Amino acid sequence: LPLTAGTTADHRNNYPQPNLTEAADYFTHTVRVDHNLSSQNRLFVRANGYNRNTWRNDYFKTRASGLREQYFPRGASFDDVHAFSPRSVMNLRYGYTRFVRLTTPLRGRNFDLTTLGFPKALNDAISPDLREFPVFNITGYFTTLSTGEARYMDTHSAVASLTTLRGVHSLDYGFEWRAYRQNRYNGNSTRSGRYNFDNTWTRGPLDNSPTAPIGQGFAAFLLGLPASSSYLARNGDMAEQSTVWAGYFQDNWRAHRRLTLTLGLRYEQEGPLTERYNRSIRDVDFNAPQAFEERARAAYAANWAANPTFELPPDQFKVRGGLLFAGVNGQPRELWKRDKNNFMPRVGLAYSLARNTVFRGGYGIYFSGLGLRRTDVLQNGFERNTPLVPTRDSGLTFYSTLSNPFPDGILEPTGAALGISTDVGNAIEFFLPTPAASYNQRWQGSFQRQFGPSSVLEVA
Repeated sequence: LPLTAGTTADHRNNYPQPNLTEAADYFTHTVRVDHNLSSQNRLFVRANGYNRNTWRNDYFKTRASGLREQYFPRGASFDDVHAFSPRSVMNLRYGYTRFVRLTTPLRGRNFDLTTLGFPKALNDAISPDLREFPVFNITGYFTTLSTGEARYMDTHSAVASLTTLRGVHSLDYGFEWRAYRQNRYNGNSTRSGRYNFDNTWTRGPLDNSPTAPIGQGFAAFLLGLPASSSYLARNGDMAEQSTVWAGYFQDNWRAHRRLTLTLGLRYEQEGPLTERYNRSIRDVDFNAPQAFEERARAAYAANWAANPTFELPPDQFKVRGGLLFAGVNGQPRELWKRDKNNFMPRVGLAYSLARNTVFRGGYGIYFSGLGLRRTDVLQNGFERNTPLVPTRDSGLTFYSTLSNPFPDGILEPTGAALGISTDVGNAIEFFLPTPAASYNQRWQGSFQRQFGPSSVLEVA
């Protein structure tokens, strides 16, 4: 029932809930243990994590509203430092972070669609652990929530570094490995159907009659006549990964009592993005002929004979191009070729111009990432929408209604089975086969001078 009389003459905005709260339970903990194994060896172990449970948007206190979000980040690290001698120290580190985010209806999944009058066949065609209250979007009225996601993100990092002192040189060597992984499914309410209602079928008495300010969308809902923009989704799931391998060398050289130089080089190679089960587009073959090319050329030639287009004669008419999938027909699992040119020099100096004046300068190149930190896999073919077809004769009769919205069944994803014919006629995107990581160059210079025993001025 409405909560107020509304703010307009037709009683709109009659369900305000300014005091609707968002409840959240939250805790976080960190534990760390340090241990000196000997005068030459020490280590620490750290673990941390937090839980957050949030409930919100519970407008109607029913299955039609209410959202629950849960966050479960966890992390752990290990660090060991070993001194082989006063001039040689090694550091080993490993860290792991797992981030989990779950978004579900407040009152859970496994919703029985037959309680709303939908056919049992539709209810059974949707996995219970993904079946939610559907999305109802009625023009001018409330839209039920579209929810549902599970995201699991893992980050691994391992580092080994060695520092040695040789005369006026302090030498640093290091190696690093990182792995980024994400497992995700999109279990939102479109898996149970999204039903849009507007004035398409209720605009009478004529199809060019003016639209009422409000109500015709709700009339379509009461008649059970969704708009043609309604659909049911089979969303794609993914298990993706990218890795990084890196090494570096640096020499901190005290070339003079007034001059210290830093000379170094870092190299990184990032593994391209992959999907565990190859559920991704990789590239496009621009020269692959489509199966209907000959029929299309014949149709073009027949039209050309009556209306010649001299810029493109029939023998040059082609229908070419199609999607290529990872791990199929000789395609690599990696979604692009590796960028192997990520060399990053480091140069720095500190020069004492006088007892109380120092100049410092430096230059370096830094590369950014390409993989999971930048993008996700492309799942054309591995997800698919089943459109709702309300009518096949412009509304004289209705083929699909709320009582049986998908009488021909649910369209299942084809995966890579259609090959280059996947998504023909639709907009597509694909990965650049040979991408180059972006980078920036940085120069820095500064003068620092001390005045008296406690003042320093720096210009940089």
